Amino acid sequence: MTTRQAPVPADAPDRVPCCWPGASVYILGGGPSLDLVPLGGLVLARVIAVNDSAWAAPWAPVLHYGDDRWARWHGAALARHAAWMQSTVARDPAVAPPHAWRLRYAGREGLSRDPEALNGRCSGHQAINLAVLLGAARIVLLGFDHRVVAGPDGGCRTHHRWTRPRPIETPPEAWDPWIVEARSIRADLPPGVEILNATPGSALDAFPIVDLESVLP
Repeated sequence: MTTRQAPVPADAPDRVPCCWPGASVYILGGGPSLDLVPLGGLVLARVIAVNDSAWAAPWAPVLHYGDDRWARWHGAALARHAAWMQSTVARDPAVAPPHAWRLRYAGREGLSRDPEALNGRCSGHQAINLAVLLGAARIVLLGFDHRVVAGPDGGCRTHHRWTRPRPIETPPEAWDPWIVEARSIRADLPPGVEILNATPGSALDAFPIVDLESVLP
């Protein structure tokens, strides 16, 4: 396990350690399809939980969030999460817990090679960049629906699954630029790194779609 460096001033970014070289890393997104994943099989895997998937995987070793509002809502719960690394590019450093790894936002597209910065406007894009910086050779996406999904009650469920403390509505038109920007990740992957999308029915077309069973440990 890598321990966090000593506290730094709010305006000084932390540095992501390359501590998972050559590893398979599973990124848990906030899509409704995450309900279909037997998460218990990932307890010993290298996992990055994104936003609300943190509550479905309270054992995840890494947690990433890029939304100031979300961090503000869940500050107390974040302090109790088991992740050894909680990273954020939140613009307001006051919303993240003192132990959070604060990274810079470096741009919309592609991947940052700077261990102090992440690219991407959505937390999922940023988490992919984080996995690359951590040293991943294979990245598996779970819960990356990027679309409206019909719920069992006949209603529609957005990409964000939970509604506490109040619903987070992601308008469908918001996904279009994220889907386009994800293609820039594919074009910018370092040699030897692959990304697989194991999300059933995902609208994210930048990466090969694979069966969930084929990528679980």
